[in-house]
Amino acid sequence: MDPSAIGEVITAAIGANKAGGGLARVLGPAADEVAEAIRRWTAFRVGNVARIGTIADAKAPGGSGAVPARVAMRLFEEGSYSDEPVVLEYLGGVLASSRSEDGSDDRGVSWAALIARLSVDQLRLHYVLYSGARSALLGAHSVGELCDPPLFVSFVDLLRALDGPRVMDRFYEAFYGLLGEGLVSERFGFGPAESLAETDATTLWPGPGLVYCASRRGIGLFLWGHGKGQQFLTDLTATDQSFELIDPGVSIEFDPSGVALQSSLPKRQEQG
Repeated sequence: MDPSAIGEVITAAIGANKAGGGLARVLGPAADEVAEAIRRWTAFRVGNVARIGTIADAKAPGGSGAVPARVAMRLFEEGSYSDEPVVLEYLGGVLASSRSEDGSDDRGVSWAALIARLSVDQLRLHYVLYSGARSALLGAHSVGELCDPPLFVSFVDLLRALDGPRVMDRFYEAFYGLLGEGLVSERFGFGPAESLAETDATTLWPGPGLVYCASRRGIGLFLWGHGKGQQFLTDLTATDQSFELIDPGVSIEFDPSGVALQSSLPKRQEQG
């Protein structure tokens, strides 16, 4: 693509009219500096930046504010090379979360670096586990109530969200990747019902599945990835919050209501 055409894409991505919405509204004063920095990028990269901007604009709260150029460029450097919808969804959420009144909040840099280390499978699994945790724990009022209770999800429901070949191998790698980043608690178990019974014989396990607990860091990523990084961790389960995906390309076949508190599962009857 010739330079003038790329320039038009950049103008569309950043937004020539600062009075309107879009990426320029989210970035604030840094918009011109960012536009200049990405002017030499390819149309593919700039197009992905535009998608991040659309997501961020939809997730960012109204009012004035700005994003530090350091945060924006870190997000765009990572996101411009990927057209995977779930990656752009999370990066757009971090960009929206990084908007503050004085434009000095650069915490999004570390969240962008974390997302850069996660595979698409890991991000999809993270979304599934925490949308499920929100459904199962709705109305919880403390971090302890969010992170202490074990949750159960069947493999039938869970693996459908990853889809594709070698799904069990990919699940193992994705889950242990999240574990290594502190995005789920170290209290977990998975396998057939018989294996789960070895760790807790009192619960009548409905079948093969995963037992997991949320972590502070995992909740934090979920909030930041949905444009809610400035909110409390307990807002994960607030009834007045919405965690809808913005990019229609994020196709995850999963019903969060399929995640249940272990304590809500039936108990084994004692043999008399």
